[in-house]
Amino acid sequence: MFKALELDVETDISALYEALRLNGVPVRVIEQNGLQSIWVEDEALVDKVREAFSRYTRSPEIRQQVEAEVSHLRAKRSQRSSEESSFSNTILESTARFPLVWLTLALLLLVGAWTGFGRFPSQDDFYMVPPSLYGVDGLAQRWEVLWRVLLEGQLWRPISPALTHLGVLHLVGNALGLFVFGRAIELMHGRLWMLGLMLTSALASNLAQYLFHGAAFAGFSGVVYALVGVHAVALMLDKSNPVWGPSGFVILAIIGMAFGLSNLSELFDVYMADTAHFIGFLSGVLWQACSSLVRQPPKRHAPLH
Repeated sequence: MFKALELDVETDISALYEALRLNGVPVRVIEQNGLQSIWVEDEALVDKVREAFSRYTRSPEIRQQVEAEVSHLRAKRSQRSSEESSFSNTILESTARFPLVWLTLALLLLVGAWTGFGRFPSQDDFYMVPPSLYGVDGLAQRWEVLWRVLLEGQLWRPISPALTHLGVLHLVGNALGLFVFGRAIELMHGRLWMLGLMLTSALASNLAQYLFHGAAFAGFSGVVYALVGVHAVALMLDKSNPVWGPSGFVILAIIGMAFGLSNLSELFDVYMADTAHFIGFLSGVLWQACSSLVRQPPKRHAPLH
């Protein structure tokens, strides 16, 4: 450390000190024996600090400029701190308001880490049947294999393919779908309703994809398409409610599903679990349609951001 100045303790240098610190000049003030000394870490800064102090004490205009700059920088720092606090509060409020969405996101992330996003041997425990039983064709034969696996006690397999993803981007896409479409459903229908929808759509979409195409698939997209199906029906029956939507995302998701079902995606080497998408979407449509028949008209809520 290098001493730049030594002054009487009565000399007010608080604004100058703050200005130097806020502008990235590392200074320390030490008070001892009725004196205050200003220290810097770099000898090259000694002359700069002395010059700044000289100008600060000689010119009232410069003193006012320094004090104004300090006030401005303090205001910016306070605003930044407020924004960071507001962001943290928003996350906490969202977690408290949509616990099922956030818990599901956390579960998907944990399973992704556990399986290495398809790279670790633990991935094999999440497919519909063990990889050693993949080479089976035909609906009846695949059902027989699955039934044998269930009788062996591996009861988690009809659901577990929805929890695992074959790559980080695979997870990110489905997580965004859950966040965009899931919050409105949890708000409008409640956690138990949404949990029932997710479990039944995962089961139905996984079974359909397995029976028609085999066990080599994974992902939460069947459930995401169930959420899309709920929104599609809700937007038709309750279009004025701002909580649903955005409708453009719903339309885009349906176009993507149709693109996969038409097999056009394979022309671009993009392979989708299109049967799982369709059955998941159909599950969501049926859940929302049946719910609309037996429940009171939904309450109005502000749009979700």
